[in-house]
Amino acid sequence: GEAPVLLTANGAPIAEKKASLTVGPRGPMLLQDFVYLDEMSHFGRERIPERVVHAKGAGAFGYFEVTHDITRYCKAKVFSSIGKRTPIAIRCSTVGGESGSADTVRDPRGFAVKFYTEEGIWDLVGNNTPIFFIKDPLFFPSFIHTQKRNPATHLKDADMFWDFISLRPETTHQVMFLFSDRGIPDGYRHMNGYGSHTFKLVNSKNEMVYCKFHYKTNQGIKNIFSQKAAELSASDPDYSIRDLYNAIAKSQYPTWTFYIQVMTAQQAKTLKWNPFDLTKVWPHKEYPLIQVGKLVLDRNPENYFADVEQMAFDPAHMVPGIEPSPDKMLQGRLFAYGDTHRHRLGPNHLQLPVNCPYKAISTMHYQRDGNMPIYNHGNAPNYYPNSFSGPKECPAARSPPFHVSGDVDRYDPVDEDDFGQATIFWQKVLDEPAKERLVQNMVGSLRNASTFIVERAVQNFARVDVDLSHRLTEGLRKCGVHINALGKSANLRNVCWDFYVRGLTAVSKFVRGSSRDAGQRARAFANKSNVPVGLRVIQEKGRDFSCGVCRLHRGNVVREFPRSLDELVPPHNAKIKENIREVLDLDLIKQQAEKGVLDFHHYGQYIISIMSKICAPVRDEKIRELSQQVDIVETFKGIMELLQLMRLDLANFTITMMRPNIIASSIEYEKAKFADFLKINSNGLQYTEKWLLKHFNAEKDTSSSSAGTNNVRQITHSLLTEAYLDLLEWDFNPDAETLMLDQGRLLELRDITSRLSIVGSVILLVNNTIGAPIHGVSSFKKNIKEHLNALLDSVHSNNDLEAAMPNIILQVKTDVKTTLQEINAAELSPELETLLEGQIADLIDPKHKIRYLVSLRIRQFLQKIIQSQSTAPQQVPPGLSSLQEELTAIAARFVILVSHNRSVFCEYYQDIVANALAKSDVDNNKEIHGTHTMEL
Repeated sequence: GEAPVLLTANGAPIAEKKASLTVGPRGPMLLQDFVYLDEMSHFGRERIPERVVHAKGAGAFGYFEVTHDITRYCKAKVFSSIGKRTPIAIRCSTVGGESGSADTVRDPRGFAVKFYTEEGIWDLVGNNTPIFFIKDPLFFPSFIHTQKRNPATHLKDADMFWDFISLRPETTHQVMFLFSDRGIPDGYRHMNGYGSHTFKLVNSKNEMVYCKFHYKTNQGIKNIFSQKAAELSASDPDYSIRDLYNAIAKSQYPTWTFYIQVMTAQQAKTLKWNPFDLTKVWPHKEYPLIQVGKLVLDRNPENYFADVEQMAFDPAHMVPGIEPSPDKMLQGRLFAYGDTHRHRLGPNHLQLPVNCPYKAISTMHYQRDGNMPIYNHGNAPNYYPNSFSGPKECPAARSPPFHVSGDVDRYDPVDEDDFGQATIFWQKVLDEPAKERLVQNMVGSLRNASTFIVERAVQNFARVDVDLSHRLTEGLRKCGVHINALGKSANLRNVCWDFYVRGLTAVSKFVRGSSRDAGQRARAFANKSNVPVGLRVIQEKGRDFSCGVCRLHRGNVVREFPRSLDELVPPHNAKIKENIREVLDLDLIKQQAEKGVLDFHHYGQYIISIMSKICAPVRDEKIRELSQQVDIVETFKGIMELLQLMRLDLANFTITMMRPNIIASSIEYEKAKFADFLKINSNGLQYTEKWLLKHFNAEKDTSSSSAGTNNVRQITHSLLTEAYLDLLEWDFNPDAETLMLDQGRLLELRDITSRLSIVGSVILLVNNTIGAPIHGVSSFKKNIKEHLNALLDSVHSNNDLEAAMPNIILQVKTDVKTTLQEINAAELSPELETLLEGQIADLIDPKHKIRYLVSLRIRQFLQKIIQSQSTAPQQVPPGLSSLQEELTAIAARFVILVSHNRSVFCEYYQDIVANALAKSDVDNNKEIHGTHTMEL
C-alpha cells in the first residue's frame, strides 16, 4: 500500500527531510529548523540507564502449560488445571558485562520468566545455576563491583574478583560451577533455569511447604569450551541472542520442562544445614523433582527496546499461593529490583505494555501521577478507604499467618559448611576430563591475581579437596606462578608470645632423654596443657568406648566440647565462639538427656562442622569420614581423636610458624622474649649447649687457650659454622632451644641437602662408569635429576634410602637406556649394567667413598658461604657443576636462616663458649697441679 505521511513527534507533516534548513547552500543553520531540533533532541535522550547487572540479554515470548497437577501444594491459578496455558515472557542474560559485551564470556546467565496470570504478574527471576555466590544480600553491591571494572583503570581486575571470592568462602560452590564447563553455555536454548531461591507454596487449605523451582532444557545441555568461546567473542559477540532469535524465527521453538522440589516445615526445621542458604542445593535424592509443566517460546520480540530492554522483572511480584521464604538473598531482592526499575524506567514502568498485568488489573489500585503515566485512572478515587466504589480487599488472597522468633542481631552464619557440597560437585559430579578443564579455567584466571590472593584462594579450594588444590598449585607453577600453598593453620595470625613461651617451657620440662623430634615436643605440650579428661578416654587401652556415649546423657563428655573448641578457635573469631556456647548449651543438653530426646547426630554434625572450619587441610579427609559416619559411637570417638590431633596441629604451628606471624618484631624483641623463657627455665639452654660444643675440643686445640673476648668470638664463629652444617646431616636432629623457631625449615633443608648428595653421587657414578657416550649430555642430567628428586621426595633417612634404592636403580637404568637411544649410542653390556647397579646400591652406606666425597664437597661449599655470610652466587666444587642451580638455592636459604639465628642468639652462644673455655682452663690447671704433686 501507499506509505504513510512522515510526521514530527507532535504530528505535523514533514515536507522535506533530505537537508537541514540553512542560509544559502553554504550558510549556517537556522534555529527555527524544528525538524532537525525535534530529531536531535530525541536522539540525545534515546538511551536509558542500562541494568546495573544483567545488562546484555535476549528476550522472547511464549506460554507455560500445566502437564501435572500440583494443587495439593499450591493454590495459584497458574497451576489450577492440567492443560492450562499462561502467556509468558522470558529474558536470558549474562550478569557482569555491559550491554555491548560478548555473549560467550564465562559468567552466570540470568533466566527470568514473567507469567501473565489472571491473578497478576508472577516474576520468577532466576539464573542458570541453582546456587549463587553469597548468602547475605549485604554483600551483593560489593560482589557486583568485583565483577565490573577497576575504578582507577576501568579495566577488568582479577585481584578484585579473587580477593572477594577468597575472603568469602561461601562463594566456593558457585565459583566451581562457574569455572566448570557450564560456566559458558552454548547459547540460551541449551541451559537449564532455576528459581534458585527457596519459596513458600500455599494450597487452598492454607497448608504450606517450601519449594524450589527448576526448568530443565529439552534441547539438551550444551556448553562451549574456553578457546571456542574466546573465538566467538571476537567473531560473533551476539552469538546467544542470534541463536535464540533465529531458532524461533525458523519455528524451532525451544522448550523447558518445569519442576518443583518441596520440603515440609518440619523437614526444614530438622535439616542439618540452612535450607534457605542460596549457596546450597537441595539433594534430589531426599527432595526429588516433581514435574509440573513446560515452558515454550514461540514468538520473537517485535521491537527489542520496547519488548526486552524495557521488560522489568521483580522477585516481589508473586501471586496468591506463592510467597517468600526466610531466604535472606530473596528478602534482599524483594526491595532492590523494584527500586532499580523505578530508577531505570520510572515509577510507572508497570504500565508499559510488556510489564502490564493481564487484562485490566492495572487499573485497580490507588497509585497516581509520577513521571509519564500511561493510564492515570481518570476520575476514580485516589485514596483508601473511600465511599465511591474504589477497589477493595480480596480476603481469599490472605496469606496464612506464620511464626517468627529470635533476637534481633547481625548474624554471620559461621557454623555452616561452605565446602561440603562443593566437595560432592568435585568428587561425584565431574568426570576426570571435566576436572582438568575446571582447573585449567581457574588457573587461567588466578594467574592474573596477586600471589597472596592466589594463595588464599588455593587454601580455600584445599578444603574442597586436597587434589583440587594440588592441581591448581601445579597448574599455576607451569604458568610461572609459584605459591606457598599453606594450610588453614597458617592463617592463625594471632598466636601470642605467651603461648610460645608456655610451649617451649612445656617442651623443656616434659621431654627428656628421647629423640625429641618436633612431633614429640608438640605432643608433650598438648598433653600437659589442660587437655580435657574426656579427650583422653581414647588413650586408655582396652576401654570400651561405648561408656563414653553413655556419659553423654549426664553431660560429662559433651561439656568438654565447648571448652575444647573454644581453645582451638582463634580469639578474633568471637562470632564462632559465641555460636558454640549458644548451640552447645550444657543446661539444654542435660534437659534433653533427662527427657530422652538428646539428638546425638545433631550435636555430632554441628561439632564436625565447626571443626571443619578451623582444622588444617591434612585433617579434611578425617572430617569427611566423620561427616559420613552413621554409627554414633564411632562418630564421637572420631571427634575426640580429631580434637586431640587439632591440638597437636596448633602446637606444631605455634612452634614452627612463630617468626613469620610476628612480622613487626625486631631481633631485639626476639631476644627479649627468649630471655623471658630463660627466666622460668634455669637450664633452658641444655640442648643448645650440647649441640654447640660438639666440636669444642677440636676447635679449642687449634686456637689459643685464652678465654679472652676475641678468642671467644673466634671460637664461637668457628663452632657455629660446624654446628650449623651438622644440622644438614640425616642423623642429626635440630633440637636446640635456640633452633626451635627454625626447626621446620632446618629439617626441610636437611632433607634437600642430603638428597642432593645422593643425586650428585649417582651422576658421578654414571659418568665414571659409562664415560664418553653419556658424559656432557645435558638432557640426561636434567632428566635424571628430576626423576631422582621425585623418587627421593619421601626419603628422610638412610633407612628410607635403602627402601627406595630398587626404584632408584631402575630409574637410572631407564634414563641411561633412553639417553643412549637418543644419541644413537650402543646399549650397555650386561656386565657394565650389573656393575652400575652394584655401585649405585652401595650408596646406601653413608661412608661410601663417592657419597662421602660429594657430601664433603657440599659441606665445604656451604661452609665457605656461611663464613662469608654472603648470598651472592658462588662457584660450586669440582664434579658438582650439574648441581649448580640447586646448591645456589640451598645456600641462599641457609645463609639467611643461620644469619638471623646468629644475630638473635649469638650472645648466648658466646657465653656458652666462654664458660666452656673457663671450665677447660680450670680442668687443665687441676691436671697440671695434680701431676706436679705426684712428681714431688
